[in-house]
Amino acid sequence: MIYFLATNQKVGSSNLSGRAILANVYAGFRGVGSGTRLAFGRRATSLLPHRMSGKAVPARITAPLIKKLYTSTGCMVLSRAKLEKVNRSPLLGSLSKFTERQRFHRKFFTGLEVEDHAGGIAMRKPLLGLLFLYGLFLQIGCGGSSSTTPPQPLVITSATPPTGVVGSMYAGSGFALTASGGKAPYSWDASSPLPPGLTVLNGKIVGTPTTAGTYNIALTVTDMQSAHVSASYSITINEGLAITSVAPPSGAINIAYGPGGGGFPIMASGGIPPYTVSWTPAGGSVEPPGLSLTNQAILGTPTTQGSYDVVVSVTDSQSSPQTIDAPYTIFVGSVAITSGNPPKGYVNVGYGDCNPGCTGGGSPLVGSGGVPPYSFRWGGAPGSSTPPGLGIGGRGSAPFCLSPTPDSEICGEPKTAGVYYVVVSISDSASPPNQGVATYRIFIQ
Repeated sequence: MIYFLATNQKVGSSNLSGRAILANVYAGFRGVGSGTRLAFGRRATSLLPHRMSGKAVPARITAPLIKKLYTSTGCMVLSRAKLEKVNRSPLLGSLSKFTERQRFHRKFFTGLEVEDHAGGIAMRKPLLGLLFLYGLFLQIGCGGSSSTTPPQPLVITSATPPTGVVGSMYAGSGFALTASGGKAPYSWDASSPLPPGLTVLNGKIVGTPTTAGTYNIALTVTDMQSAHVSASYSITINEGLAITSVAPPSGAINIAYGPGGGGFPIMASGGIPPYTVSWTPAGGSVEPPGLSLTNQAILGTPTTQGSYDVVVSVTDSQSSPQTIDAPYTIFVGSVAITSGNPPKGYVNVGYGDCNPGCTGGGSPLVGSGGVPPYSFRWGGAPGSSTPPGLGIGGRGSAPFCLSPTPDSEICGEPKTAGVYYVVVSISDSASPPNQGVATYRIFIQ
């Protein structure tokens, strides 16, 4: 409980300022003990435990009272160790010892007398004594150098900002910035440019990125006392989610599907990996019998000839996931190309699987099903072309073509760097011939 002095009492003006200063010192005073007395000035207020007037009366303040005083105001409990530290402070001046049982008599503060009386303190000239108690209160419990916890420094505790995606809200509803220490509330600012489309608002990085790239940024937090600190981060913005697989190849019944029979992977880029891939039959179609989409690849062995339309969906891992669809047609016949993907080539170096460690040799084309032998043809996919300097042939058909079988390998000497999409077709020896196709991506460096 806190005792406030009544302003309607007739008290000497010389005491009012002291009373105002000490108003909060009386917390927890009631219930300490009937022997406790405190008085000052010409006339004490009735809110104090005893009403005194006329002359200064010694005040007896026991150690339990002091302990209760400090504890009730949220300060540390008085201890002998803390008192010993206070004894060495400028507050007490020449007063060198202050314990619960030791008797002493010292004069300080223009004649204030303090005496030990069987575990308590008797004070004369009580106003100065109360000021002494107030100072002791500050030194021991609230604000004294021996017990005050220093303020924690202001620091930024935010994690690394996540990767964003062009065209998608950054981190869903935004990325929250965090700090500790100093004095809240905090204000935030970007002290270097953020990725285009992003801004700092209400303690968050928010917005929709417009340009892919990696951006080095600096964020500054300021507390209510104008202390500030900065931290540097890197934010990566990816392109929007896209399916980058070429069209699935034709399959042949009873032949394991895909290059080398290992299936056909669905590839994606942009967005936030990892990706989830699924497929559904397009309207009026069914999934190819014998094939399934497993672990982001079309796998299996086709069992029924036909043309099958499917829609492949890829979903990324953003907090607000992005999904993109691609329609495909899978043809299942009696013959299929089962050779693997063509290797990377190098300008003015003979093309082949062993490059760049050797010269030439080409990249063999392999077929399965139908009636062997097979012949192969190729052309540029829509919007692309075959790599200049390369062709489908056999030994002697072009430089660095070494296969003894005509039209059975991709060979030659690349002339122009780039990425080329080609469609390779296969025909068997049946009459009429069975056919199949496969789309490939060839990198020339």
